[in-house]
Amino acid sequence: MITLVGDAVVANISNKKTWPVAQNITTTLSYPSNGGSGAFLTYILINCEQSSNIGQAYVTYGGINQHFIQIVIEARVTTYFNYAAFFYGVK
Repeated sequence: MITLVGDAVVANISNKKTWPVAQNITTTLSYPSNGGSGAFLTYILINCEQSSNIGQAYVTYGGINQHFIQIVIEARVTTYFNYAAFFYGVK
């Protein structure tokens, strides 16, 4: 992991869900969670676990070197979906 000198975790979010039947899941992660402008983002780490290997993640708004970001995570044909996201930045 490469980070900027002086950056730190400025936010994190996680969730765990299970279903008896496989589902297609879409979740949206936003920093800052209340909208507006947060720390200057330098790095984002997202760990996902699911029962299939079909899925993707992509940025829909903002990004690294900005003060906000929105990321969509999609998991297909899964009976569980666990994620943990860590947003690094400089305040």
